[in-house]
Amino acid sequence: MECNADADCNSLGSGFTCEQGSCRNLGDACILNGVIYADGTSFMDDCNGCTCNDGTASCDTAVCMDGGMDAAIVPIDITCDDDSDAGVPYPSRLVVREAPSLCAGGNTVLAQAGVELIGNGPNLEAFAINATDAYWFSWNDLEIVRAEIGTGRSWRFDQNNLDITALAIDGCQIVMGGRDSSDVVSVRFDGSDPRWLGFGVPTGTAGPEHIMLDATHAYVAYWDFLQRVPRTGGTVERLRTRAVGSSVGPSMVMHGDRILWAENTESGNATGAIVSVAKDGIGTVDVLASDLAHPQSLALDSTHLYIALSGTSDGLGNHSNDGSIARMPITGGPVEPLRVIGRPVVSIAVDDTYVYWLQASPSGITQRSLWKAPKADLQNETKVADNAWSFRLDATHIYWNQPCLTGNTSEGFLVRVPKEQN
Repeated sequence: MECNADADCNSLGSGFTCEQGSCRNLGDACILNGVIYADGTSFMDDCNGCTCNDGTASCDTAVCMDGGMDAAIVPIDITCDDDSDAGVPYPSRLVVREAPSLCAGGNTVLAQAGVELIGNGPNLEAFAINATDAYWFSWNDLEIVRAEIGTGRSWRFDQNNLDITALAIDGCQIVMGGRDSSDVVSVRFDGSDPRWLGFGVPTGTAGPEHIMLDATHAYVAYWDFLQRVPRTGGTVERLRTRAVGSSVGPSMVMHGDRILWAENTESGNATGAIVSVAKDGIGTVDVLASDLAHPQSLALDSTHLYIALSGTSDGLGNHSNDGSIARMPITGGPVEPLRVIGRPVVSIAVDDTYVYWLQASPSGITQRSLWKAPKADLQNETKVADNAWSFRLDATHIYWNQPCLTGNTSEGFLVRVPKEQN
């Protein structure tokens, strides 16, 4: 029953009071570790979530690390929309595990000057960073790991066996998508309030390749189509379905009210395209560039769209020695070749001064190295790392995840190095 004051609840009998707009019959308080908690309240006991129910405190049973969960949580200086009705509740639990020992390859990398370890563990292929933390998916444990940058502290939360293939973060939440069910779920940085946002996709569809966020929606690229769903859950909208014989994504970027992405044909060497669609799906799908040799990754600066091209191949996964980097005006126009790398270029990023890229061996994409070069002179390259799997940038550092063995991501680690060092 809704209420504005305790008197509105009198018709229900004695003991009812008005709490947060609803009439409640308050039960007995709980006492745990000498602290009194009112009936119906939720609270933390070390790293475990608890609820007081009429004198009985019910708590999770995860093993907590030294200092407790509260000691590891970094305050986030941002106001979050605390919409408890967002999406549909999704099972989750907070757990803490010891980080595995760093492999010998990791120790070798850390011996290099300026390299800082952020975290390590099984399968670090999907990761994201913000100003204070790094987040990645631990494949062996089916958990999301949150590591505090600069301290070595980390903790994990179980996502109900959701096999994560892509994740994105903003100031409040992690939004992630899974492989088998292709669900898209969100969870707060402290592991609380997990929510299923939606996405029923055709049976057999692989998990998301890429997720981007704006203030209202999550945009999710699968191999066959591009969709969006409200951040609060709701109707899933299909923005783009692949043309016959082509694939959507997996790379996409957001520019104003439009999404740009790379499309490739399943066969053919110079039939890739850069395509644009409005974020609301209204209007035409515009082809900004065509006849490209397998565009793989996109990056934006204030004026141009940079394109990583893996080059031509024999159709069996064996690439020629013509992978390259190009750029074009954001709004469309001629594609300007910048440099032939000679190996497939699989990922790209830019800042005000440099272009950064991952290049692979011609025989496949399992062995990758990370490079950078000044925008004004892409021939003047510097190697950042060997055997990097993927990478991210912030204002001051380059982050990459690296498998312990070449081409094997079952065990690996996440590191960073200052940009100016290379």
